[in-house]
Amino acid sequence: MQVQKAENRGAAIAVSSAGATLRSWKVNGVEIVDGYRSNAEQETLDGFRNAILAPWSNRIRNGKWQDGEETREIPKHSAEIERGLHGLFFARNFDHEEDAGELRYTAQIAKSDHWPAQMRLEVSYDIKTENTLRIEMRCTNLSDRSVPVGLGWHPYFLLDGPLAEARLEVSATHWVNVDGELIPLPGEAAFRPADTAQPLSLSDDLDAALTGIDADGCGWVSARLITGRREVTIRSQLDPEIGSGNFHLFSGRGLARDGGRAVAIEPCQYLPDALNRAEIAAKMMLEPGAVRELSIEVAAKL
Repeated sequence: MQVQKAENRGAAIAVSSAGATLRSWKVNGVEIVDGYRSNAEQETLDGFRNAILAPWSNRIRNGKWQDGEETREIPKHSAEIERGLHGLFFARNFDHEEDAGELRYTAQIAKSDHWPAQMRLEVSYDIKTENTLRIEMRCTNLSDRSVPVGLGWHPYFLLDGPLAEARLEVSATHWVNVDGELIPLPGEAAFRPADTAQPLSLSDDLDAALTGIDADGCGWVSARLITGRREVTIRSQLDPEIGSGNFHLFSGRGLARDGGRAVAIEPCQYLPDALNRAEIAAKMMLEPGAVRELSIEVAAKL
């Protein structure tokens, strides 16, 4: 595991080659994200801090998904990590290239019993302005059959004050209802109306997703975290349809280090367990040779 660094316009980033994982993003010397502080901590994968999520995000029920008539089971990464969580690239070693203010990463997974297609994932981090970081993901199906693909990112943004005083501005129509395993309920029961007319308060047990997010004229959705004197705005090109694009929100409760000192605001293209929801899985299918992309921008105001 190696860590690459880049600086530009007064900002600095550090990224691990394991999982193409953002370790640090500083604006005018101020840390914005809560990333892993060492290789040893990253190897635990506790909290999936700033992890790239592909070819699916979030959970698959019991780590099993239905591929036509065949049931496929994702192998456990370790005894501590639940089966089927957050895709197949989060610990894979990526090749990398460096340029002024930009780091680019590439890795592949081979066809296997649990994932029946060879895939390539490209990830780039670009210091776009002195306070804006852009992340691009491109996932390519290198096989001769279609597979369901959905991308996401799991960033933690540091708080500038108590969690109870932080607020989140976002315009969305529905919360996602889940069962005790954090899997969305079947059918329309998975959604309940959300009132986001006023900024949302963030509880210490927050672990939920908002969907039906309003998009601007260019197809970007956004959320703004207000904490102390700091504001962090995350934008992403997500489908605004209910059940597709979502922001998963997590307070960090239960983390091995510094739970409640940062908030995860995770842009994801599809719901948890989407591979097992026929109405969503059909939309996720990526044809041979095709590419699925996810663009994200984060801006910090100090």
